[in-house]
Amino acid sequence: MNAREMFKELGYELKRNEPNDLVYVHYMIGIVAFYTNTYKFMNDGGFDTTIGLHQAIHQQMKELGWLDE
Repeated sequence: MNAREMFKELGYELKRNEPNDLVYVHYMIGIVAFYTNTYKFMNDGGFDTTIGLHQAIHQQMKELGWLDE
């Protein structure tokens, strides 16, 4: 399963897909944004990060090539 599918399964919707960022929005929880030009991501959902969300974030980072050696 790819990252978009994982986020969708968790109730997130991809709102922006531009060359420099990806923004997933969950209207009850918050947003997860990936800033590809700076290799950073932000989880604006508070301190509760579920295992499923962690896995989706990790998968997105793999797909972006951030975890390549």
